[in-house]
Amino acid sequence: MESKRVVGRLAGVAIVAGSMLGVGIFLTPPLVAQYIQDPAWYMAAWLFGGVIAYSGAVAYAELATRFPEAGGDYVFIYHAFGPSLSFAAGTLLYFGVFAGSIATVAVPIADYILPLFLSHFGEVNPSRIIFSFWIIDLTVSRVAGIVLIVILALINIFGTQISVNVQIVFTVLPMVMLAVIFFYFFTSIDIISAADRNSSPSFSLPFMKTGPAILAIYFAYSGWNAAAYIAGDIKNPSRTIPYSLIGGTLSITILYLIVAGGLFYMAGPDKLSETVDPVSYVAAAFSSSSGIYLITSMIAFALLASLNGTILAGGRVGYSMARYGSLFQCAGNVSSRYGTPHFSIAGVSAIAILFVLTGTFEWLLEFTSLAMFLLSGLTVLSLYVIRNKSNTNAPYQATGYPLFPGLILILSMAIIFVNVYKATVGDDRFTTASVYPLSGIALFILVWLGHKIYSEFMNR
Repeated sequence: MESKRVVGRLAGVAIVAGSMLGVGIFLTPPLVAQYIQDPAWYMAAWLFGGVIAYSGAVAYAELATRFPEAGGDYVFIYHAFGPSLSFAAGTLLYFGVFAGSIATVAVPIADYILPLFLSHFGEVNPSRIIFSFWIIDLTVSRVAGIVLIVILALINIFGTQISVNVQIVFTVLPMVMLAVIFFYFFTSIDIISAADRNSSPSFSLPFMKTGPAILAIYFAYSGWNAAAYIAGDIKNPSRTIPYSLIGGTLSITILYLIVAGGLFYMAGPDKLSETVDPVSYVAAAFSSSSGIYLITSMIAFALLASLNGTILAGGRVGYSMARYGSLFQCAGNVSSRYGTPHFSIAGVSAIAILFVLTGTFEWLLEFTSLAMFLLSGLTVLSLYVIRNKSNTNAPYQATGYPLFPGLILILSMAIIFVNVYKATVGDDRFTTASVYPLSGIALFILVWLGHKIYSEFMNR
């Protein structure tokens, strides 16, 4: 039984935009302001991040219209490079990236929601330990995070239409709230004088310091490929997939330019670069507690959209792997009642809950961070390989091919090269901090080689 195609254009855009939108847009501008304090270059850096995301979106749009089925990177790499490399990619995605992302997003939601909305019942400490055994430290926020994962996993199991409707609500609300907040700021604050009071001299060669800033911006934009993972659930995929990927990416790019630019011009580069928590800075601009509730609610809804979108997409990766024979057969089953890959959704959610219980989700994302660049680079490379193999044109063709989609490939290779250089030649060579992120790539290579050797042995 196949999944039902119930995702339309609005839902597709919401899945992409909701996966991109999160607390990162508030935490990243101070880091960027530390390296780029010239207003024009600061805004150019954020625009460049949007261009990079767009270049990836158009590449994934062509691939997903060529193969309009669930699985995203796993499926594209399979058709370009075969079962061994795709098995390594799918394993890393399902058991590491998606499960770890679910766990990492669920706990901060509780950290934001619990103190504010339960304060009238008394003092709430999200970090208070309720139960401790061996490697498990069960805090209040972790319990709340597990409850959120269970609720959203059940929503995704009970029907794709229900989960995408939830996604639309969780995405539209914070975007509207952000628009209202910054409309209030722009109409009530003397932006020009605020920037003048906190201005710093322009850098003559700002690009010399933009490396860490661009990397932080790239992470803030991550999620632009979300609709590709649920291509099997999308109506009229040849039109809806490009619309979803490109529309969601462009809408978040515009919103990020407004938010990042607004924070820069309201606080000034000096004050913004020293701000540890811009959320508190924004909330302080309101004269009543209602503003704090608005800001906190907005962040909570944005994180909920990201969490729901990650469960939705992550479940499809396991489902696709099982359909191609790379995972347990039950993960490829579709519920006859709800039309969803219920076993795969339950599986990735259960793994995420295990990460929450053990507190291993933070090091897991660091472990897989560089491997994520490797995966996106391989996926874009798949487009070149598949075009070379196939004589047929896709319903949608990537803008500016072959140069424009190559931006993601070049960026991924550059970031991996820099980290390998730092770990082997730089001042921090062979330290835990420099070598540890490379271990995700090492594991990817070992899984790939192991599967390849096993497949060749079984085929003898």
